[in-house]
Amino acid sequence: MRLLAWTLGLAVGLAGAAPGAPSGEFDLSAFACADAGGERLCRRSGDGTGSMEGATVRAIVLALRDGELARVSWAFDENAFDRVRRQLAQRLGPGEAGTELLKAGMGGVFPNRFVVWRHDGQVWLLEQYFERVIHSALTRMSPQEFDRLWSHRERLRVRGARDL
Repeated sequence: MRLLAWTLGLAVGLAGAAPGAPSGEFDLSAFACADAGGERLCRRSGDGTGSMEGATVRAIVLALRDGELARVSWAFDENAFDRVRRQLAQRLGPGEAGTELLKAGMGGVFPNRFVVWRHDGQVWLLEQYFERVIHSALTRMSPQEFDRLWSHRERLRVRGARDL
């Protein structure tokens, strides 16, 4: 249960920070924030960011839109992806697994495995690759945000793949 407790926002000043919560309800002083693509992205990385069931959390990324928390992502080392997936499957069930094609620079096209869980009115998205090929991520969001994010990703695809 440690993984779910941690990801519910019970660390790093995020108590009560569920998607849809007004951004004024939690402390952003430990985050570096910048506007990007119609939302404000706030990132905390480095020492003291935390861990999830033995996987070191390399960054926490908050996406804020219209003054509300849209989603929270916890990035961790990609080599822990399968372990985190198994632990989440034990707690949340098998989820909906799939792959999408990504491209990264001149590295060609490669599959990005993901699993989606719908639990207690929230969507949990586990991605093998997040921002860089060395990081995976677990993202918590509302079903509406998941639909918006997935539609946005579909629009970014060129010849079946999107940029990492």
